[in-house]
Amino acid sequence: MLSFLGEVINSNLIQDGLSSSRGRRKILERAQEYTEEHLLDDELTPLLIAQGVGISSRYLSEIFAAEGTSPMRWVRQRRLELCRMELERQTGGNQLICEVAYSMGFTNVSSFNRAFKAHFGQSPRDLIAQAAPRAKRVS
Repeated sequence: MLSFLGEVINSNLIQDGLSSSRGRRKILERAQEYTEEHLLDDELTPLLIAQGVGISSRYLSEIFAAEGTSPMRWVRQRRLELCRMELERQTGGNQLICEVAYSMGFTNVSSFNRAFKAHFGQSPRDLIAQAAPRAKRVS
């Protein structure tokens, strides 16, 4: 009898864990969707994301931590990816880099350049230089 009760309790705990895991996954997806919709908002904060999804900012941080990141690290990564895509389409110089950085919510071009190089392994200027010859061949 005790063995049977142990199995039932263990089974319920596993099922609760799975449904909890699915629930957290859905909340993470909603938070990421909300963030995508507001990615260009320079006032975007974990508190605003949490409010937009209907959870506490602490719970939001826990959910992102379970994925190995934080809400703002994820926001920064998405912004950097958008910047890279925009810079690859362009063939401008320093002015363009500044415009793209500011348009994606970065407020300091130096920190943008450092973050970009750390994330992609090359500077925005190097990326543009590589993209320019490809753009000429396609034209």
